[in-house]
Amino acid sequence: MNPAQTVNVLLVDDEAEFLAAMAKAIARRGLSVLTASGADEARAIFRSHRIDVAVLDVRMPDGDGHDLFYEFKSASPGTQVIMLTGHGDMQKACELGSQGVFDYLSKPCDPELLIRRIQDAAGLSDMPSPGERPLGTEGIRVFLVDDEVDFLAATKRVLARRGLLVEVAGDGEGALEGIRAWRPDVAVVDLKMPGMSGLDLLYELKKLDPHLEVIVLTGHATVDTALDCMKQGAFDYLLKPCSPDELAEKILFAAERRKGR
Repeated sequence: MNPAQTVNVLLVDDEAEFLAAMAKAIARRGLSVLTASGADEARAIFRSHRIDVAVLDVRMPDGDGHDLFYEFKSASPGTQVIMLTGHGDMQKACELGSQGVFDYLSKPCDPELLIRRIQDAAGLSDMPSPGERPLGTEGIRVFLVDDEVDFLAATKRVLARRGLLVEVAGDGEGALEGIRAWRPDVAVVDLKMPGMSGLDLLYELKKLDPHLEVIVLTGHATVDTALDCMKQGAFDYLLKPCSPDELAEKILFAAERRKGR
């Protein structure tokens, strides 16, 4: 984007107070903001203005934000879209990420986080590329392990946009090799994988580095499995689908505990 060109942001949400407050906060950053309280109004604005970044609520009285996303991207592939929802999950974030959504944020959302995402989407961020961004004075290193290729790629992208340094592996054996070489702060491990299971990998990782914090993800939670993971030293146990923000928050808490050891 040409730095001299005004950035037009379309903010779509049926909550009037949120809409007004966020529009004011975004405008203070020098961006041009257009607002809509529903899907039909958003379509009308989109047809009559150049929109660089659209922020879409998923649930609206007269439409679905996901449908609006597909319409906008079809009509204007260059428009970046950020989804906001109080009912989000990582699986939906993965699905839409592969279709071109810039980010998928859970409500309630920190206004500063949303503004940073808008700036990133508009190409205005002066931060380094996602894989190089530090958090504070030192980047938090995260190793993701999952046999679902699309989930792995989308989750890496979601976490990297939050400033985390991310490496991945598709199975337990590859994870052990990568973690030995890279020495991450936190590992996020899928429970059910072909070959070495997530529980077996957790056991091996704790032998390799007792201070490595491990978060286990699973789509098939049971009380017994959760207890097994915690007994093996897991930091936390999250049910798939989980929201990107929830996973990022757990990673930050886990990294803080590692630093304190």
